[in-house]
Amino acid sequence: MTTTPNIIAGDFNAWALEWGSRATNRRGSTLLKAFGLLEVVLLNTGTQNTFEKNGRGSIIDISFASRSLLRSIDWRVSDTYTQSDHLAIIININKDMERPRRNLCQQKVQAKGWRIETLDEDVFQFILDENLNETNNVDQQAKLLVHHITKACDAAMIKKKHTARRKPALVEQ
Repeated sequence: MTTTPNIIAGDFNAWALEWGSRATNRRGSTLLKAFGLLEVVLLNTGTQNTFEKNGRGSIIDISFASRSLLRSIDWRVSDTYTQSDHLAIIININKDMERPRRNLCQQKVQAKGWRIETLDEDVFQFILDENLNETNNVDQQAKLLVHHITKACDAAMIKKKHTARRKPALVEQ
């Protein structure tokens, strides 16, 4: 099933840690659940305010996009004056870079050696849904995540067989 690429952006007046707010409120939680069902990805990056008034600010202007657009999008908050308390959000879509995204296993299949045609997506998702051991160390979290993804790929696909490829011996006649 092919879906049309979409961008959803607006002043949602919602706070969530996921887009840089200090806390997640009820509206932010609801927004995350709703857009999770739509299978779109949050574009907001960093902690720059999108709304500023009387010396205070927050991140309430939120942008989401279809996964198929993710690699071709440049998202940023503009520093151009807009005569509004909301800062302008610039979303550039580079059509030359637009291409379908590969899932996590497909990105590393060649390096790790799994046979992608044997992928069991249900098993892969089941393993990824397992809870990760939590740690406050960012480097340790990254290592745990790579280990967890590798574990999911190992469970969901058959590994490629690596054989030493030798050149045929030359036979002199």
